[in-house]
Amino acid sequence: MAVTARQLIDAFIDQITASVDEILDETNRLMGEAVPTMDITAHPELAATAEASSRASLDLLMDAFRNRAVPAAVPPEGIAETRMCARLGIPVSDLLDTYRIAHHQVWRLAIDVVERASPVPEVRAEALRVIAHSLYGYLGLASAVLPEVYASARSTRTHRLLASVRRVLEGVSSELEETGYDLRANHVGLVAWGADAGVMIDALTAAGGLAVMVEDETVWGWIAAGSGPDDIPVAAARLAIGEPARGLGGFRRTHIDAIRGQAVAARTGAPVTRYRDVALEWLALSDLGGARAFVDAELGLLAGGGARGARLRETVAAYLVAGQSRAAAAAALGVADRTVAYRLRTAEERLGRPVYTRSTELAIALRWATFLGPNLPESAT
Repeated sequence: MAVTARQLIDAFIDQITASVDEILDETNRLMGEAVPTMDITAHPELAATAEASSRASLDLLMDAFRNRAVPAAVPPEGIAETRMCARLGIPVSDLLDTYRIAHHQVWRLAIDVVERASPVPEVRAEALRVIAHSLYGYLGLASAVLPEVYASARSTRTHRLLASVRRVLEGVSSELEETGYDLRANHVGLVAWGADAGVMIDALTAAGGLAVMVEDETVWGWIAAGSGPDDIPVAAARLAIGEPARGLGGFRRTHIDAIRGQAVAARTGAPVTRYRDVALEWLALSDLGGARAFVDAELGLLAGGGARGARLRETVAAYLVAGQSRAAAAAALGVADRTVAYRLRTAEERLGRPVYTRSTELAIALRWATFLGPNLPESAT
């Protein structure tokens, strides 16, 4: 039976669904090269917001492809990204350039899937017409709506307060206008996001800290070290916490810590993330391609193997954390000592070397493998 245009479109949607992480990673890499202002290494606070926007746009487009329609509105995540760009001072033209790059990636994938799935030119052309109608329509919508959202965000009082904070963060100013916050203090930077982000930050900064709204559901804060945040209020929000740092430079450093912690939390889903606990994960996140290559090179055949491979990696990680003590690893895992010994032998066969060699690199690779999750290439089964 001949393949129909509808079936080609469904195959294209299935391909997007199956490879969404790879699509986003490649798009982010191209964005970082072509639009440096949107690179998360330059603005790590963009990481979580930009990823949420990209995923929401892909979901919206897949619905549009199914219904042969043009999306009626930019998703809330795209609006949030636009407002954040306004507050960061990133030109709206740069933001729209990222939409064009993403558009090009999706269009290339569409051509590839459709060309491979049907030998009939008329069916391929019909499928591509439907995809192009939705894709170009959405790009036109974004080009019309986002500049208006951007202009509105730039004019608010919140933006003026945030602009004052950003001038300090960027080293342009050494004073915070319209605030009584002491920049000479030993600071702890905070980032809260979610429905009750403002409530959470207000509770943590009530004793004299500083809070500034970045987005409708994202708030930055600073408190004096020692005034919290050990007693974190229960709220429908998530929190990232920087390391304590003193003075003007410390104000900047602890903030960077917190927003890097937020970027990691976007993948882990943790309700509270302290940067000191996830600094290694941030290094992986800041260069995903390099991190994955490192993991694959260090683990070799230990990188795959499904559930059994996961148990082997868990056992090796526990063994290394326990100072290479089989008994301590067995106790931590709740298994017999001989089970740990067997798993270690099997892991070493896959590694092609003893576990104790390059143990530091191996421990990092195992930790990154857990963090990267399903994005890790399967080297073996």
